[in-house]
Amino acid sequence: MEPKTILIIEDDENIAEILQINLEIEGFSVLTAENGRVGFNKAVKMRPDLITLDVLMPERNGWEALVDLKQDPRTRDIPVVMITVVKDAQKAMELGACFFISKPFRFDELFEVISEQLGC
Repeated sequence: MEPKTILIIEDDENIAEILQINLEIEGFSVLTAENGRVGFNKAVKMRPDLITLDVLMPERNGWEALVDLKQDPRTRDIPVVMITVVKDAQKAMELGACFFISKPFRFDELFEVISEQLGC
C-alpha cells in the first residue's frame, strides 16, 4: 500500500523540518511549502491526503490559503489541520479546517489527529 501524503505549509524551516522527519518516521510521504501561495499550488498539483497549515506566513497567510483550498473543487475535500500560535480555533473551523492545534504542540497529539483524519 502506498504511503499517505501530507503537505506541510509552514514558513518556519525548523518546525517544517521537525514535522517532516517525524511524519516520515511514521511512514508518511511528506511535501513542504514555505507559504500559502506555494502551498496552494502544490496542493492543486500533488493532491496530498492531508495538509497541515500555519497561519502567520508571508505572501498568502494561512487564513487566505485555507479559503483558497476550501473554495477550489480540486482541493476542497482535503482535510486541513491548522497548527499555529494564533489562538482562533473558531475561525479555523468556520473557514473549513478539520482540526486546530496550538503551538507549541506535542507530536503525539498531532499524529493522533492525522491518524484519525486519514483513518490510519
